[in-house]
Formats: sequence, structure tokens, C-alpha cells
Amino acid sequence: MEIVTAQMLAGALSKALDAAGGEAGRRSLAGLAWIVGKWKTRSGGEAGEALPALDGPLNPEQIPGLAQALAAAAAADPTLAAELADWHRAAVVTVTVTGAGDVTGTVSGTVDGSVVQARDIAGPVTFN
Repeated sequence: MEIVTAQMLAGALSKALDAAGGEAGRRSLAGLAWIVGKWKTRSGGEAGEALPALDGPLNPEQIPGLAQALAAAAAADPTLAAELADWHRAAVVTVTVTGAGDVTGTVSGTVDGSVVQARDIAGPVTFN
């Protein structure tokens, strides 16, 4: 069973919430809502009530409590733990790589040489 901690979930939730204005953040939060909804259906009863439905906007103040509740539920359910670990990996990569904002650039006029339009470059850019 994968160990899912409140700290790792809170970090991913914060990144997803920060990016919620963009497609990556919305998809990440929708994926988490789907996992939680599926778990609530599977667990039913009082266990399912331990987590919020995640069907509305998430506020930053809710993140610590939600992360704690998710980690506690994952500790008792190996399937949920695996799903949350998968979500965490995807959320951190997707939201970190794509980020929250859009990038636009315009090149006009005469260009003598190379032009690069990019975002989030991790390393050098070399022109030969």
C-alpha cells in the first residue's frame, strides 16, 4: 500500500487550486473530485460522509482539512490510497509543467536571426 500523507496532498491541492484558472488545474481538481465521488460510492454510509463532495469551488482555507481527511481515508482504504497517489503524481507533474497562466507572444517586423517562444524552460537554449 502506498503511503499518502496530508502534507503531500495539501501541496498538490495548493498547486491545483493555484492553477484552477487554467485547463490543467481544472482537470486536476475534476480528477480528484471523481476519485472522491467513486470512493464515497464504494464506501457508502458514514465512511463516505468523511469527505466533502468536492462539487463546488475549493477555498485555500479548506486545503488542510481536506488533505487530512483524504489521508485518513486513504490510510483505511488501499484502493483509495493508490488512486490518490496516482492523482498526486499526475497533479504535481501536470500543474507544475503547464502552470496556471497562458503565454502569448508576438513577433512582428523583420527578424534577422532566431526567435524562440517558450514558457517554463528548464535548461539552456542554444542556437547553432
